[in-house]
Amino acid sequence: MSASVPLLELQNIGKYFGNVKALENVSTTVNAGEVTCVLGDNGAGKSTFIKIISGLHKPSTGKYLFEGHEVSFESPREARSLGIAHCLSRLGNGAFDVGMEKLLFRF
Repeated sequence: MSASVPLLELQNIGKYFGNVKALENVSTTVNAGEVTCVLGDNGAGKSTFIKIISGLHKPSTGKYLFEGHEVSFESPREARSLGIAHCLSRLGNGAFDVGMEKLLFRF
């Protein structure tokens, strides 16, 4: 992979569940070695976005590129074969739990 090619690039991603727009026109780029996060209000589409990246959902619209190549995963297993994984963590003492979804990439 060339240093100028992003590790991950999503262009104009949309996800629809029937008439419900979970995501619309979302784009991002992540370069190798970068650490980033996805923040937003409840119902903003963060989990849907992570699930698209990790292969659990297919985008309804847009392009998904990994290391410069367009990809379309049929399952999370296909994403894992490229080193992309999603895990859910719970932090807290029960009274103040915080859910964190993490994407892990192989290096």
